[in-house]
Amino acid sequence: MAQIIGQVDSSGLPTLGTSMFSAGRPSTGNYTVTYEKSFSSEPIVVVTVLGDGSQADAVCVSDSKSGGFAVTIKSPNGDYKNRGFNFVATDETS
Repeated sequence: MAQIIGQVDSSGLPTLGTSMFSAGRPSTGNYTVTYEKSFSSEPIVVVTVLGDGSQADAVCVSDSKSGGFAVTIKSPNGDYKNRGFNFVATDETS
C-alpha cells in the first residue's frame, strides 16, 4: 500500500510531508497538489480543512489522478476561501 500524508497552508505551500508532494494556490480557494512519485492508479483522497471551527467550510476534491488532485474551499455563503488543509492519499494496489 502506498500512502502520502500532507499539509498545505492557506497560501498553498506544503508544511508537512513536503518531500512527497508539491502544492500551489492558483487562485483564491483553489489549490493543486502534485505527488513527487505518481501512484500506480488513482488513489483515494481525503481532505480536512484547518481552521478555528467557527464556520463549516465546504471542500471539493476534483481532478484526482495518479499524479495529484485539486481542492476547492468555499465558505457557507459560497465565497471562495483560502484555508490550510490536511490530506491523505492512499492506493491499496501499489
